[in-house]
Amino acid sequence: MDWREDYRQKLTSAEEAVKIVTSGQRVAVGGSIDEPEALPNALWERRDELSDMKICQLCPMKDYGWG
Repeated sequence: MDWREDYRQKLTSAEEAVKIVTSGQRVAVGGSIDEPEALPNALWERRDELSDMKICQLCPMKDYGWG
């Protein structure tokens, strides 16, 4: 398999990507111009499922609600 096919097989949605996050974990999210907006939004949608989280984000470009 060439690298393009390997890459295609690894692509996933933000909603699928954040399913690996569990309660009690610490999550680091990029901030400023490299902020991956889809991932924090998908993580926020799971807010009722997760507890005791520590979210580390420097210089966020928007308020995701976890203040």
